[in-house]
Amino acid sequence: MPASGDVVALAVLLLLTYGFGGYVARHGSDDRRLPSYLWLLGLSVEWVCLVWLTPDAAYLVFPLFFLYLHVLGRRWGTLAVLVAVGVSILALGPHGGGA
Repeated sequence: MPASGDVVALAVLLLLTYGFGGYVARHGSDDRRLPSYLWLLGLSVEWVCLVWLTPDAAYLVFPLFFLYLHVLGRRWGTLAVLVAVGVSILALGPHGGGA
C-alpha cells in the first residue's frame, strides 16, 4: 500500500494541473490547440500515476472522458477514451481488480 502522502500530493498536483488548464483556456492566445493537448497529456500522465498508486483513482477517468471528447474531437477523443479504459483495466490488475 502506498503512503497516503504520495497519493494526496499527486491528487493535489492533478487538481492544480486541471485548474491551470482552465486558466489558460480563458486567458490564453487564440490558437489554444497545442497548449490544450499538452494540458490534457499532463492530466492523463498524472492520472495514470495516481491510478497506479491507488485503485480509487480509477473513478477520475470519467471526467477525463469528457475532456478527451471536448479537446480532441469525436474521432481522436473516442480513441483516447478507449485507450483510457484499457489503461484503467491494466492498472487495476496489480491492485487485485483483474482477478
